[in-house]
Amino acid sequence: MNQPIKTKILSGVLWTFFMRWSIKLIGLVNTVILARLLTPDDFGIVAIAALVITFIDELSTINVSLLVIRKKNPVPEFDNTAWTVGILQSCFVALALYLVAPFAADFFHEPRIKDVIIILALVKVIVSFRNIGLFVALRDLNFALDFRFLVTARIVTFISIISFAVVLKSYWAIVYGMVIAEIINVGISYVMHSYRPWFSTYSFKECVKFATNMIPYACAQFLNNKIDVFVVGRFAATSTLGLYNVASELVSIFTKEIVLSASRGLFPNFSALSGDPVRFKSVYTQVLNVAITLCIPICFGFWAIIDDLVIVLLGEQWTESLKFMRWLIIYGGFSSITALMSEHAFIAIGLEKQANILMWIRLAIIIVCVLVFHHFMDIEGVAIGMAVSGVISFFIISIYVAQKLQLELLGIVLSFLRPFIAAFVMLAVIQYIDTFFVSSFPIVRLFIDILVGAYCFVIMLMILWLIQGRPKGIEEILNARLKI
Repeated sequence: MNQPIKTKILSGVLWTFFMRWSIKLIGLVNTVILARLLTPDDFGIVAIAALVITFIDELSTINVSLLVIRKKNPVPEFDNTAWTVGILQSCFVALALYLVAPFAADFFHEPRIKDVIIILALVKVIVSFRNIGLFVALRDLNFALDFRFLVTARIVTFISIISFAVVLKSYWAIVYGMVIAEIINVGISYVMHSYRPWFSTYSFKECVKFATNMIPYACAQFLNNKIDVFVVGRFAATSTLGLYNVASELVSIFTKEIVLSASRGLFPNFSALSGDPVRFKSVYTQVLNVAITLCIPICFGFWAIIDDLVIVLLGEQWTESLKFMRWLIIYGGFSSITALMSEHAFIAIGLEKQANILMWIRLAIIIVCVLVFHHFMDIEGVAIGMAVSGVISFFIISIYVAQKLQLELLGIVLSFLRPFIAAFVMLAVIQYIDTFFVSSFPIVRLFIDILVGAYCFVIMLMILWLIQGRPKGIEEILNARLKI
């Protein structure tokens, strides 16, 4: 791989990494503040409404942004058509939500969500008017602009929601805050990029063709991420759903966001390498190795510090969510790696059908595991079922990907083995320390556990790497830093 390609890929990953983590850091602060201003019941109402909205949205989504980014030698009319299709889709979704809202309220036994769904449907329409030039910039590998806009938009949303929450102290703060924020963010998108889209049907057929693969894929992706929330929302109280949803969101910050933060930057670069299988496989293997090495220790570490983490970040009223978090962290780690292996990478090189099939396979595994464990273990069984499905899916998808992309399955297994052993040692050390170290301040114990755990993991990982004969992997970067 020549240096310019490496530089572009690294630049894209770094920009998107910082962008998504800046957004998630703001989101974490937002959640921490709202957790003290609102109740689990408030979070549950918004979670149900968001679930219904996203479900209807995914049933019709074309995800034209991916098509815009992937397009080779586009003309302005193509980008205008993509913008037009996005608006039409959002208007269709808004109408469908208006009709579905009463039935959703009956299904979840929560009449308050009807009006929330209708108002949040308006947000979908507002967002669709954002400048398509933002995705044109991504196609041109201008990740800095993407970073500036999305971080700015998140700050605007944060300020808007918190301002309403301080005054209203109810779930309506989130609803009204989102409406005002998105109106402002649409204006910002046109300030930041000079492109001025207009309505067009120039490449409408191409968009529809792309949709034939992307709509089923998007539906399966949504259900993969939210089928457990559907089950909890159907069979548990609204406050329990609030606890579960906050647990899921917090876990995703420490798992999915670490891996998927790179996806936005990798997608344009994977598309650029689609015509060079050798370079693509080289980059793909390296990215997969890094993802595995990051996710596995985070799963083990999160499990070890979760009690103190919840108390420090959310407060005592959210400790009931711990029984969900311990299992969801396992699902989050394994599903993040699986998603990176089989989602955007396949779509970037034109394998939408294969990505679609793998997504539905993962969904089938999740449904079986969630329903079985829920039957025997009630609501906590939903989280356990998600964890089991994540592990099963990882190994099944690994075999398929190795065959499809002609990779060595043994190499994938070995990339998993080193961080797994190192993370297990890290977990044992943290638990051993906690039996002796007693502090009345959870934040002190949390800080010490994180420092000791990170140190133990890195040292153990490097020892295993040396024992295996220094194979290619993220350890090479650490070796350069540590001078081993």
